[in-house]
Amino acid sequence: MEQFSRDELQNPNNYSYGHEHGCSEEHENVWSYSRFALPWILLCFITLLALLLLTIWQHVGTTKFSYDGVPRVIRQESVSNDDLEAGLPEALLNIRVIGFCIGFIAVVLIVVVYFLRLPRNRRTIVNMILSTFLVGSGVLAWAAFVYQLLYLDSLQQCPSM
Repeated sequence: MEQFSRDELQNPNNYSYGHEHGCSEEHENVWSYSRFALPWILLCFITLLALLLLTIWQHVGTTKFSYDGVPRVIRQESVSNDDLEAGLPEALLNIRVIGFCIGFIAVVLIVVVYFLRLPRNRRTIVNMILSTFLVGSGVLAWAAFVYQLLYLDSLQQCPSM
């Protein structure tokens, strides 16, 4: 019959409980997420989703053109082939769309990683990469803002029918 020490009987998986002294390794599957993080991640996701849905709801028409007879006239057909949108370059819209897509994908992946049971080191690396994408999305948003300020004098009123 095997003889077990008192420590092995009390702590068979070699877990460390704060009041015990000694060197012990942490078990890989023993971790928990911060209860503070989930509501904020979900709030970011819900805010992003609400902004997207409000944008889709307010737009009248398709992605290619707006219908006539609505109070919001975006631009006339005669100026629709112009590279400027109300005096702003189309590149500004592209920067905003790219920033939104990067931020949306990063937030969705953060929520997915939050619920996956990844090992601690891998989870930390993935979170660092995704947080870098979120910072990049913020930098693109600020770049679009500054880019718009450079063209502030060339802004035009939308033409009326």
